[in-house]
Amino acid sequence: GPDAVVGAKSGGIEILLGSLNLEGPYPGFLPMRLYESLRAKAAVTFEDGAVASPDFLRDVVPLLYFARIGPARVIATSEGFLTAPADGKPLASGRWAKGLGEAVAGSIAAGWLGPEVDPMIGRKLEAKIWLDDSPGPAARAVALTVVGVLAPTGSAWDKAFFTSLATGREAVLAHGALRESIWGADVLNYFLVYLRPAVDDQNQRPLADLINRRTVGQVISVQRERGELERLTGRGRTLGLIVMALIVSLAGLSLLMLMAVRFDAMASQVAVLRAIGYLRREIGLWLFFEGAMLGLAGCAVGALADCALLPAFRRLLGVALPDPSLVESHVWQSWPIWAAALGAVASAVALPVVRTYGQDVAASLKG
Repeated sequence: GPDAVVGAKSGGIEILLGSLNLEGPYPGFLPMRLYESLRAKAAVTFEDGAVASPDFLRDVVPLLYFARIGPARVIATSEGFLTAPADGKPLASGRWAKGLGEAVAGSIAAGWLGPEVDPMIGRKLEAKIWLDDSPGPAARAVALTVVGVLAPTGSAWDKAFFTSLATGREAVLAHGALRESIWGADVLNYFLVYLRPAVDDQNQRPLADLINRRTVGQVISVQRERGELERLTGRGRTLGLIVMALIVSLAGLSLLMLMAVRFDAMASQVAVLRAIGYLRREIGLWLFFEGAMLGLAGCAVGALADCALLPAFRRLLGVALPDPSLVESHVWQSWPIWAAALGAVASAVALPVVRTYGQDVAASLKG
């Protein structure tokens, strides 16, 4: 996606999640004039006389959240959203929303409206105006018509609807919103910033300093903030992996005890099999086959429990688990646990097999 994001001052991770993950409360506003200056790659002049020349920009894409359709956000943006460098988002059907009241649906958002893609074109929608999270009277509605559907992107954009900036601004003006804004209806929530390939953090720092210090906006580096987010969440992931390894180890030890006790109980039966001609290799294969059946049965039970219970846990934990619409099958995400379970069973069977090879048949038969 973009190299950087400009948003109202709220913290780097908050801007990252609010802009690229469509999470969190309604964000703050930025002046449209700042976007227009950056989009034209013109020098930005501030009230104190400071000037910044954003000649290292490739493209700037605006985002304005102004309504909701069910759980999906309706985002007013420019056609550059489709053609931004290195982040092309082709349409699966239809065309881009250029006229007033036209909308393009993300692939998942379109699925929420119905199972087919093509019948989405021409569908009438009612979007509830959403410009803040404060309690108030019932939200007013704006009528939209679907004219296109985005191809799947594997990102949060799949769960949103998109309109032109003109549609968002008209909806804001028509419903008398933003009366307290010093910029009126000429506002945005975020700018997605695409830089030239040779630009590094040192070259974009002057503009970032000017915007961060002299405006209500804040520039964040997507790569840097994503790394910080991964570092924060990695602590919980590491702890979870340690707990998971401990649980799997305890389960393996339980299986080891079970197989060892069972072999002790069957020592005389194994001795009889040895006495009537069964080879130790054959008895070992039998034990391994028995363990494999036990492990596969456990994996099957675990997969059924995963399918039945994970949706309920997902509803409880919210964003702590990945959205099922963004993965092919959440069941196959559990394959490391299955592999660990089969490994634990194999280790548990190894001890009885070793004891079988060292068994004194005559002493076991006398016992």
